[in-house]
Amino acid sequence: MTDQDLRAALETLQSFLAASASGDREGMQRALTRASIADGSYDNPPPPELALVPGTPRKDGARVLIPMRLMPPGAPADAPPIATFTSVLVLEDGGWKLDVIATREQASPEMDALANQMMQQMGEALGGAMQQMGDAMQQMGQALGEALGGAGAPQSNDDDDENSADARRG
Repeated sequence: MTDQDLRAALETLQSFLAASASGDREGMQRALTRASIADGSYDNPPPPELALVPGTPRKDGARVLIPMRLMPPGAPADAPPIATFTSVLVLEDGGWKLDVIATREQASPEMDALANQMMQQMGEALGGAMQQMGDAMQQMGQALGEALGGAGAPQSNDDDDENSADARRG
């Protein structure tokens, strides 16, 4: 495999990304393996406010692997990515084609780790929010009890005896 092969594979990936961003299904299909087209799961680009940024292609046997970074909008090149994965390109019909199935298989552990990290962060955030809500509700209950003159507070039997005696006298 030559440097020209690496450049050609990168160009194929870039043409797929451009076609995907513009909704050009035929353009996407020209860059895909036959199996990827038959699979049909290639037509789900990231939200337009996010960018997929390819890295430097490298050889992997007969395949070309291209690291990808999912970046927030307007992020500088050295900003940390939201997610990373590796695109897999193979020679098919005399040209480099994106193998979405192999890319998905390659990305699965990375995406699983990202999903787990996001769920953990969400759980921590929700746990903190729930604790704050509980504290706020407790404070509201105390304030309401004070505003109502302790109406919700248990009274002793001594008070009941005095109130009964007052009622009998009055």
